[in-house]
Amino acid sequence: AFRRKNSISTYAPPSSKPVTTTVASSEEVESANTVATGVETGIARGGATPVGGAGGVDNTTEVDCIKMGCYNGGTCVTTSEGSRCVCRFDRQGALCELPIIIKNAAFSGDSYVSHRIHKDIPHHESLDSVLPMHVQLKVRTRATNGLMMLAAAQGTKGGHYMALFLQKGLLQFQFSCGLQTMLLSELETPVNTGNEITIRAELDFSRNYTHCNASLLVNDTLAMSGDQPTWLKLLPPRMHTPEVILNTWLHLGGAPQAPIGLIIELPPAQSGTGFTGCLHSLRINEETREIFGDALDGFGITECGSLACLSSPCRNGAACIKIETNEVDENGEKAEKWKCKCPTGYMGPTCEISVCEDNPCQYGGTCVQFPGSGYLCLCPLGKHGHYCEHNLEVALPSFSGSVNGLSSFVAYTVPIPLEYSIELSFKILPQTMSQISLLAFLGQSGYHDEKSDHLAISFIQGYIMLTWNLGGGPRRIFTQKPIDFRLDAPRVPYEIKVGRIGRQAWLSVDGKFNITGRSPGSVSRMDVMPILYLGGHEIANFNTLPHDLPLHSGFQGCIYDVNLKAGQVTVPLQETRGVRGRGVGQCGTRECHRHACQHDGACLQHGATFTCICQEGWYGPLCAQPINPCDSFNNKCAEGSTCVPLVNGYECDCPVGRTGKNCDEDIRSLSDVSLTGRRSYLAVRWPYLYDSSDKLGSKRSQIISYRNFTKKLMPPKPIASSNQHFVMKLLNEVEKQRNFSPVPLMGSKTFEEHHRVQFFFIEFQLRPLSERGLLLYFGTLNNNQDKKVGFVSLSLQGGVVEFRISGPSSHVTVVRSVRMLAIGEWHKIKMAQRGRWLTLWVEGSASSALAPSAEVLVEPDSLLYIGGLKDLSKLPHNAISGFPIPFRGCVRGLVVSGTRIVLNETNIMDSRNIRDCDGTACGGDSCEAGGHCWLDEKLQPHCICPEYAKGDRCEYSESCKLIPCKNNGRCLRSGRCSCPNGWGGFYCEIAMSKPTTPSFRGNSYLILPPPRIPMKDKRRGPSMYVRPREAIQVSLNFSSIEPDGLLLWSEHDRNKFLGLGLENGHLKMASNLLDSNNDTVEMPSTGFIADGSWHLAKVLMDRNRLELQLDGEVIFSEKVLDAAAAALTATTQRTVLTTRRSFAARRGKEPSITYEDVFYLGGFPNQELVSVRTLGRFNEPFKGCLQDIQFGAEPTAVITDFSAYKGENIGSCDLHGDEPIIV
Repeated sequence: AFRRKNSISTYAPPSSKPVTTTVASSEEVESANTVATGVETGIARGGATPVGGAGGVDNTTEVDCIKMGCYNGGTCVTTSEGSRCVCRFDRQGALCELPIIIKNAAFSGDSYVSHRIHKDIPHHESLDSVLPMHVQLKVRTRATNGLMMLAAAQGTKGGHYMALFLQKGLLQFQFSCGLQTMLLSELETPVNTGNEITIRAELDFSRNYTHCNASLLVNDTLAMSGDQPTWLKLLPPRMHTPEVILNTWLHLGGAPQAPIGLIIELPPAQSGTGFTGCLHSLRINEETREIFGDALDGFGITECGSLACLSSPCRNGAACIKIETNEVDENGEKAEKWKCKCPTGYMGPTCEISVCEDNPCQYGGTCVQFPGSGYLCLCPLGKHGHYCEHNLEVALPSFSGSVNGLSSFVAYTVPIPLEYSIELSFKILPQTMSQISLLAFLGQSGYHDEKSDHLAISFIQGYIMLTWNLGGGPRRIFTQKPIDFRLDAPRVPYEIKVGRIGRQAWLSVDGKFNITGRSPGSVSRMDVMPILYLGGHEIANFNTLPHDLPLHSGFQGCIYDVNLKAGQVTVPLQETRGVRGRGVGQCGTRECHRHACQHDGACLQHGATFTCICQEGWYGPLCAQPINPCDSFNNKCAEGSTCVPLVNGYECDCPVGRTGKNCDEDIRSLSDVSLTGRRSYLAVRWPYLYDSSDKLGSKRSQIISYRNFTKKLMPPKPIASSNQHFVMKLLNEVEKQRNFSPVPLMGSKTFEEHHRVQFFFIEFQLRPLSERGLLLYFGTLNNNQDKKVGFVSLSLQGGVVEFRISGPSSHVTVVRSVRMLAIGEWHKIKMAQRGRWLTLWVEGSASSALAPSAEVLVEPDSLLYIGGLKDLSKLPHNAISGFPIPFRGCVRGLVVSGTRIVLNETNIMDSRNIRDCDGTACGGDSCEAGGHCWLDEKLQPHCICPEYAKGDRCEYSESCKLIPCKNNGRCLRSGRCSCPNGWGGFYCEIAMSKPTTPSFRGNSYLILPPPRIPMKDKRRGPSMYVRPREAIQVSLNFSSIEPDGLLLWSEHDRNKFLGLGLENGHLKMASNLLDSNNDTVEMPSTGFIADGSWHLAKVLMDRNRLELQLDGEVIFSEKVLDAAAAALTATTQRTVLTTRRSFAARRGKEPSITYEDVFYLGGFPNQELVSVRTLGRFNEPFKGCLQDIQFGAEPTAVITDFSAYKGENIGSCDLHGDEPIIV
């Protein structure tokens, strides 16, 4: 059985003399050869092959081979197009009358020739004459792997063989004489250098046939040899005759697909890999043979030319072309050079790069590789055109199936609850019945298993199927017969209605075929995301969808008039907001028009876009160019840059450090980065946070900080409060359940709670040149949805800055600036997250919001992208309003959590199409600490530093031991100043604005003196009096993401004290009135409150009670006995006294502290340790923000101005981000 292909030639009359024809050299052969499957009796299957493959006929010349016959063993076959000759591998012509002459055989990996080693075996006199196998040939190759030679003999009771192949450029010799296999690989010198070598392989038998010996010689030098027993020794001597050998074959360059009667035990990597290279000068058992001319069978042999092109280096259907050159290699031989002629959509030296790697699609369109045209843009909903460059209003969506696993789809946000009932109706116009596709889907986020709630409607080759699952397993119902679909009849839509109430569901088509069913299990509630997908899904290959849905594709056809009903509410979904999609066009509208593709190119429509299949010799997106503009030898883009095809011509995308039309100009220096807005972006790594306790330069953690806490909690203890409204209780309970996710196990006394809180702040300056664009992004991308950790994005929308953040729950919190940015002017922007608290500052005006959860997680090894992304189609759909486009403008002064990142070639990890904003070496990033940049006569930048800074870029601060602290600041041993309240900066030289929300950084404190209130006296007039002693009420608002910290402390004579703080993320109170261990009580029942959001804590204390409130709810309350009651209790109830003593009787008349005592906030003066001052009741100073501190119940008692109080290192949370929290 032979493999054949048809080649094409012109008809010539038969001649007695062979006619030599011109044979195509291997360098003209396209690298993507098509291999035909074998057919019996020498009959080939269609397709053209290089000359030297199986013969063929001229299809344009009518020759009746039935009358004339086929020459030289050709076979006449009759097809629907008439009769024709199918020729042997070494013949061509209409009647197989022309021989193929090949002097130096070239093998291309799927080629082979076959010879008989011993001819007419039965006519030999002895067994000795048909056993030896000696093969010698000359080889030239650059291939690394491939079967070079296989000599095999098949006998009546066994067989023997020897094989020679390449493994990683080294020769491997394997042989067997029927009983065992031996692999020899002693040769350590590569032979795939392109130089010619002589190889001789021999297999001989001993006189009594008990052993065989195999040897391999390379350039007449013995390389390896071995011997082993043979299968012949098992035979009786009377059978040692030639008839015991049935056949002996030599296959060169590969083995034919036909069985040769011997199982070859070659390594798996070699058994199906052919040889690539040139062979000639064949000798078999000392007899010279022509490799091609004397062969009995063969396939795909060409005349040897360029070894490089012979190895098919060009990919994706490109053609390899040999380049004539007079250069010589290191061995003094003529060098072989070649180039690849790339088809449209590919580029690179071997056409290995798809244009999709530098996505040319606009507005977030997805670029996918597409056969014929090279690529295809899948446009977002609302855009159309070849590059998605035009707007499209979609009223009747048209879906286009799937391309490379990505389906077209539309996603509607469902505004009504779907848990217990749903009715969905829509109309469809399918393009074809031959599809298994997804019509509609409701499901959960992430991966679906057999228990995941979902509802899906499928189109199964005309049948409509409904699948739903409420957690007890899937149930399917489907129509009994397919819809009546006729292409020749007028298109009439089909109306599909599905519904579900509890476990019961039904399905109907055009009001008929009403089928019902009930889901298994006892659950009647369906928990799904409020997103309805039509026509497909956003997940590639539907990988995370349940059951058999990954076997579906996207729907081909139209879906419209979508109505959803739940309960008594009906919503026409196509009129709702929040619709998004991919690859969706307008039903009945064709993207392909008469002039869409030029030069007779074939236009293929796909949803909202189209692509062109060009005629031979035409290239480009619209077949308008005679050459591929992005071919490596056609474009002028400098090395390292990327060519991007345009409708007419091309553009060059430049890497960092290069600019110009062809990216051939060096950027002398990057001071202020300018982003062109033409697929531009830059990416930097997060800086490292250094800890003073570590060794110098050690990397502690990255600047996106996380607070990880694991602790044991007691089950919540409900405390009734008579003055709390029922609705308020309910809201508090809902809020606790939302943030207090761990649920205690039944019967357990404790359970563990895990928290991870995110903290970062970023500031930079920008000069926008357009009103829209992506400013900053980090987090998960669409190609990594399995690792869904969340994202943070900052964008410009109509001049308004928009800060978006999302966690694993996919809920997006949005903060918008209150100021608009002026085009062409510099603006300062800050953004920060402290747990749930999100803040955005634009030109000093702040906007804030609370995220629903503190666990907005972004991995710290993420790259920070500025101005855009490498591929904007990877941006999550909810990370930006509208269509994503790159930012156009300038950026400078980037600071991430207190660490300055200079945007230059050193820190930029990746970029595209950036340059310097003003073209000079001086810019906003040139000098730090307010230094002034100037240029010398060689235009080199220099910095004039202020007195408190030094270094080439003023990057080092001078120690306060050399420059004294100002405004009564204290110089610390670290060389930094500790500034009094109202002053900031490195040397306390900056006057701070009056903070209404003071920030504490771990080295801060405030001292509040005894509060006084205005009182009226009839005799003396208005005066200030200390508050009465009978009762104390203190409240404050706090926000922190640190689990431990002292909020407030006051004491009198060291034995009367009141303290409030955080421990393990929970509120903790200390008082001398508490009968507990260390006079403290911790309230874990309140849940985790170190989440960055604001919490109101209030302490009420008088002679009878001690009460603590959090966010308006009483969380602790205890009665306090006075001295008389304590004496009575001591006389009558001594048993109780052993468990509860009166601290009022023991410690005097005053129950605890009074308003006459001093209150400390956040910490203590002179760096006194919190644990020492509070005797271990609290251990850490406070890090976070305070506001609305109030002594007493009067509204006038609220402190809003803290500038008059003594303290140190107090910042303002209104300007959060000016300085980092001290670690």
